[in-house]
Amino acid sequence: MAEKRILALAQQHSPQPKKGSPIKWLLIIAGVAVFFIMLFSLVKLVVSSAVPQGNIALITITGEIGGSDGLLGRPASPDDIVGTIERAGKDSRVKGMLVEINSPGGSPVASEEIMKALKNAKKPKVAVIRDIGASGAYWVSSAADYVVASPVSLTGSVGVTASYLEFSQLLQKYGVNYERLVSGENKDIGSPYRNLTEQEAAIMLEEVGKLHEYFLNSVKENRKLTDPAAIKKIATARVFLGSEAKDLGLVDELGGKKEAEGWLKQQTNLTEVKYVTYEKKPLFSLTDLVARQSAEAGSAFAQTFFSGLFRAAASQSMRT
Repeated sequence: MAEKRILALAQQHSPQPKKGSPIKWLLIIAGVAVFFIMLFSLVKLVVSSAVPQGNIALITITGEIGGSDGLLGRPASPDDIVGTIERAGKDSRVKGMLVEINSPGGSPVASEEIMKALKNAKKPKVAVIRDIGASGAYWVSSAADYVVASPVSLTGSVGVTASYLEFSQLLQKYGVNYERLVSGENKDIGSPYRNLTEQEAAIMLEEVGKLHEYFLNSVKENRKLTDPAAIKKIATARVFLGSEAKDLGLVDELGGKKEAEGWLKQQTNLTEVKYVTYEKKPLFSLTDLVARQSAEAGSAFAQTFFSGLFRAAASQSMRT
């Protein structure tokens, strides 16, 4: 009897569990939290996508031009860069363009697309070559009204390559044969599974020579080159230091961004350069918003939900 009385008194004085499921309230709190996260993200997206302010468009070309994603990361997209150049050309607040280049070149077609877009832009444009602006990247630079490079920048390389790996002998070593089935005599020129014939090598060299001539003539036209000796040296397709490139007429001034800004100020009568950059993303995309915030919202919900469950379980354990 005494034990029953003690137990009854303990039950009377012990805290009673609150009415209502804690999971229900945790779900409500988590839902509200997710709502505000989405709302805050929407505001950030709209603000960041607002029309940018500035008077000089900053256009960067970094890495290989064109091509596909590789070990060195995403290449410079001609579509994105051409779009940026055209957008800057239509922006009435933008008085000029500064193209910052750090690229070894890339696809001839992609390089030409960017070069033509820059050449057709009606506003003053200056190219700044950083560590390297060679081959297709220099082709783009040549379309600017003014080219600035460091004395130790690598530039030039006005040439074309069509090299490839050929490992037919390696296959033969391991008993692997190449069975040639083609619908045309020259259909598989450049196949790595067999050697080039003399005729095929002559065909490829002829095409490379045509591309080289086209590339060289375009640079000559863009840079207004007339010195035969300089043109002959440039035609060797070698890479030049910035100081050598200036002597050949490939570069107008040695320096960097500061010198490029000085030229732009002279051309536009600006007293201060304020850069504007353009983003490809639209003003608002619900899909983009959901994709960018799903992980964050999920993480926030999980932390709130499970930590609440653990606290509720611990509290219930203490009461029982």
